[in-house]
Amino acid sequence: MRTYDHRLTGTFAGAVCLLLSGCYSGLSLSDTGFGSGGDTGIDISDTAVGGTGDGDSGDDTGETPEGNDAPAPLLRLLSTQEYENTVTDLLGVEFSNDVLWSDSHTGFDNGARAQIDESLLTLLMLQSEAVAQRYVSERLPLDYPCLAQAEPATLDCLDGFIDSFGFRAYRRPLTDADREALLGFVDGLQLEAPTNPELAQFLVTRMLLSPKFLYRVEGGRVDGDTPSEVDDYDRASLIAYTMTGSMPDALLFTAAQTGELDDDATAQHVRRLAETPRGKAQMLRFAAQWFRATSLGHMRDLPSEYPKLPTPETGASLATEFDTFIESTLLGSGTLADLMLSTNYFVDAQTAPLYGLPAPAGIGMTPTQAPPGRSGVLGLASVLASHASGALTHKDKPIARGMLIKNQLLCEEIGLPSGIDINQAAEEVQEDVPDFDLMTPREQLELIMNQGEQCIACHETFMPYGFLSSNFDALGQYQTHFGERALDASVAELQLDGEWKGYADLAAFVPELAHSDQLAACYVKQVARFISGSIESDLTERLEADFEGFTSDEVMLELFEQMLLHPAVYERNPSP
Repeated sequence: MRTYDHRLTGTFAGAVCLLLSGCYSGLSLSDTGFGSGGDTGIDISDTAVGGTGDGDSGDDTGETPEGNDAPAPLLRLLSTQEYENTVTDLLGVEFSNDVLWSDSHTGFDNGARAQIDESLLTLLMLQSEAVAQRYVSERLPLDYPCLAQAEPATLDCLDGFIDSFGFRAYRRPLTDADREALLGFVDGLQLEAPTNPELAQFLVTRMLLSPKFLYRVEGGRVDGDTPSEVDDYDRASLIAYTMTGSMPDALLFTAAQTGELDDDATAQHVRRLAETPRGKAQMLRFAAQWFRATSLGHMRDLPSEYPKLPTPETGASLATEFDTFIESTLLGSGTLADLMLSTNYFVDAQTAPLYGLPAPAGIGMTPTQAPPGRSGVLGLASVLASHASGALTHKDKPIARGMLIKNQLLCEEIGLPSGIDINQAAEEVQEDVPDFDLMTPREQLELIMNQGEQCIACHETFMPYGFLSSNFDALGQYQTHFGERALDASVAELQLDGEWKGYADLAAFVPELAHSDQLAACYVKQVARFISGSIESDLTERLEADFEGFTSDEVMLELFEQMLLHPAVYERNPSP
């Protein structure tokens, strides 16, 4: 069990009590000087965080001047994953975030609406104390030897630590107010005669609880009534958190410090970061959330909760299959059409049988060609398995698969039904229909869902997209029959790009989906939401409008680069 030295806890808690008493849920830039007409920079007081914001800093925060569609300055709370990555990269120690929060209103977990309340901040304080102690034990002697020594630290040593560590923690140079606040904090601790390592530990904890660490500050320097671009430090953070889900690295920080983060440099850093381990992990997270395939992580980590899995190892193999395919397409300079149509699949001993293929020799994923009837991401056993029953192999769940295509690939929002008891409807059908259990999942659903005009009208909008994959069971295995009953994957009428057409099965539909304008526009929308952290903000709408010419034959990853070069991403208006 980890133990802590609580000798100074009372002093430390007193020093940060103002952080806890000020409700983070209302944190606003309006009290920090933005929009006052001066060149205020960024000066968020660590002891005055209880602003009057509405808690929705991601969508239309504040009013914008007439004829201007740039957003007001934003405070955007680090997501759970961004927080974990940032703490790890800042401190250089192993760290796993045990405190979870999220804003997924965009479909991605980095939405801009999340805020901190007192309960969350209290949990973060306990976690910050623990990781700060680990940092002092493992890294402080290497990073700041003068603070690891027994004799009292010199003023130069302390100033050097505050300036250099604070710069990386706040992701920009400290203001005079920042420095004075931290030195005042040190003066308060000196009454307890802390050792140098104890002093460093509490300083690290204090900075990890600062709103300048916990929030991505997107303010820039605003002068008068006209929009202004954020400065190079905010620009560096926007690029880094989009492409890596973490703080800027040393090269990006240097570019910000030297004022060399122009469009050419931005493009180079975007491409460079995409190749880093953090960058690859970020794009895999984007893809998993875009395709609603996050359940694959649960199959990998908690296989016992998925009785359909033939072996515990199958869950891990399905997760690896998805990642490997995404790396070969999205991360391999693939186009949107490649993502939909590629037959370059990857299997191992666990997943090969799901495709009717012999198990390859050796360990790890082996390249192979997709069997006939499959192509692209929608034909992967992993994606099909993630949108199906977790327990019953024959239950393919047309609802989940239909919503995947309708919501995620066509961006036609269909929510869950309200005011309808689906379980009761199912029970009534089972009581009235003989041999209900012998029917195929599609036949069962058509009976259950076609009870009343409201049900029929709703499910006709998305259920047929799910019926297209009726030949793939809950493990993504191709099948032609359920028992003695033939499986039917045909759909008489399906809408794509405003036209109605019939399709024999998923294999017939995917090629037309791959080259549809609707898919391309939806991908633009998804990337815009991921970057902006919002659904209907002025920024999101402007990005969608300005990139409506994107086609499925263009490289997917380049859209991230192009959007991060768009001036709207970095424009901010004065606060009202």
